[in-house]
Order: sequence, then structure tokens, then C-alpha cells
Amino acid sequence: MASSVAKKCEICQKAVGSHICPGCKILYCKTDFAQHRRKLTDDMEKVTYEHDLIFENYFAASLSNDKSDVMEGIDKWENETIEKVKIAAEQAREKAVKLINDKRYEGKREFAIISGELCSGKESGDYTELELKRWTEHLKQLKAKMQSSTITLRIQTIDWANVIEVGTNKSTVLSTRKIATSLRGTNEKGGIFLNLSLSDLSNWHIVYETTSLHQTTARELRDIANYCTNKRIIVGAIDAKSANVLTVAAIGPSEVLALHTPRNQPAEHDGVWWYLTPNRSFGFSPTSKIRQYRCDIEKSDGDKRLSWCLDGYHGGYRAGNIDCLTEITEWRKIILCEN
Repeated sequence: MASSVAKKCEICQKAVGSHICPGCKILYCKTDFAQHRRKLTDDMEKVTYEHDLIFENYFAASLSNDKSDVMEGIDKWENETIEKVKIAAEQAREKAVKLINDKRYEGKREFAIISGELCSGKESGDYTELELKRWTEHLKQLKAKMQSSTITLRIQTIDWANVIEVGTNKSTVLSTRKIATSLRGTNEKGGIFLNLSLSDLSNWHIVYETTSLHQTTARELRDIANYCTNKRIIVGAIDAKSANVLTVAAIGPSEVLALHTPRNQPAEHDGVWWYLTPNRSFGFSPTSKIRQYRCDIEKSDGDKRLSWCLDGYHGGYRAGNIDCLTEITEWRKIILCEN
């Protein structure tokens, strides 16, 4: 009669196996099975913690307390727009007051001439029907001139329904289809562009163009910032294979060329994260996550990144996912300024 041989634990290979886990299907002895369950308990705690964290961050808070990037962006846009409207209105008022005063001054000058002639003629009595007719005609012309409005008011219509859009796309990259309209119409404040044609940039002019081997300096960028004060700039890279197309480019205010950011701490401007760290690198990223080993070597969203070495180390390092541009002559660094 054959005797059955007890199977050993698949973990320790010594003790007799007494428990089979229904999940991993492994045969455990009593000791190893208890250890296995402790590990499962620890893993359960981690899953529960992640569950609670997601609930706390995304579902527990009410919408009114939600300070997400989108809500903060809308608040920022609202405040900036209101401030710009106030500035534009005040400038319009100042111009209107000047035009009104200029008109009044000119009218008073003509009126003074007529008044002088009337007083003189009245005192001397030296006037005839001809003088009276001339004075009457002059007064009639002056009255018509003062009553007529030569000051016009023209207010551009704003498409408020589309001036700000909220969508589900997390990327700051604008589609090629929108580029011509957004850049020519100067409605888009910032963003990252892929395959941007120079022919779409009729409202811009090149202020900096060099090969990727050129050793760009922080001083060069600051000089360009001064030249383009209060205007937007576009920073990008061009491959010789497509000489009129910016493979990757970003639009932002000229002050990004005068930043002084600490390592791995880019500054956000209109949806693009810019960095300028002297003696290290300059560039942009779609997110705040960069890895400035010297230039940015972060891989995530790589096609939307640009990084140039600064201050005598090397030239341009990366354009999108193409890196090591310090050894490639076919690529060009480009900066454009708004007209």
C-alpha cells in the first residue's frame, strides 16, 4: 500500500506545507504563511493610504475651496484683464481730455480775435454793414465748429465667449491649426508649439539666430530682453532639414530672457515653465519638473522641451527629444520679437 508523502513549504523547503494562498497559489508552512499574510496586510495599508490621499486631495474639498492650477489661472487672468481694462480706459480718458482741451483752446483763440475786433469797432464806431456781416459770419462759423464733434470713439469688439477656454487637455502645446490665428491676432499670451512655420509669423522678426554650436551667454539674452521690452518673444530651434519650421518653440514675455532662476526651479509664465540659470542653462518646459544636470535632461514630455547651455560651456543641448546638439551643426537657435 503506497503511503502519501507530505509536500514541503515552497518558501523554506523544510517544514510541511499546510496553507495554500488562493491569490498566488503558493504552498506555505504555518510560519511562512503568517509572514505572507503580514506582508499582504502591509500592502493593504499602502493601498488604503493612497485611497485616502486621493479622496482628501480630489473629492473631500468643495469646489469653492479647490485651489487647483486651473482655478488659480482663471483668477489670475480675471485680475490681469480687469487691470489692463482699467489702464486702457484711463489712457483713453487722458487722450479724450487732451483732444477736448486742444479744441477749446483753438476755439478760444479764434473767439479772442473776433472779440478784439468787436470791442475796437464798438469803441471807435468805425464799422459798416460789411464789418457787421463779416463778424456775424465768423461767429456763425465758430459756433458751428464748436458744436460739431471731431472726436470719435471706436471700441474694438471682444469675443468674450471665446477669449478664455477651459478644456481637458493638460498640455500647454497649441495645435498647428491655431497657430496662425493666435500669433497674428496676438490673442495667445503663451504656449509651446510644435512644427511652427516661420511663414505664420508675419507679426514677428528674428532678433537672434545662430548655430547650435554657439555658446550663448546670459548677457546676450538680457540684451535681447532689453531690446524687446514689454513685448512677447518666441524661443525655438530649427533643423536644417526643415529650414523654415521651428521644430519646438515657446512664446512668452520678454522678461523670461532676464530671469535668474535657481537650479531645477523654473518660473511659470502664461502656462510655460522658463528657467535661466547663469553658468548652467536656459530653456523652457511644459511642466515645473526639470532636471538641470547642466541642461535639462528630463525625459517626460521630452518633445516639448528646449535647453541651451549658458556662459561658455557648450552650445545648444536639446530641441525636443533631439539632444547632444552641442556636437551637431545642422540645428539653429532662434529668438523672435513681436513687432
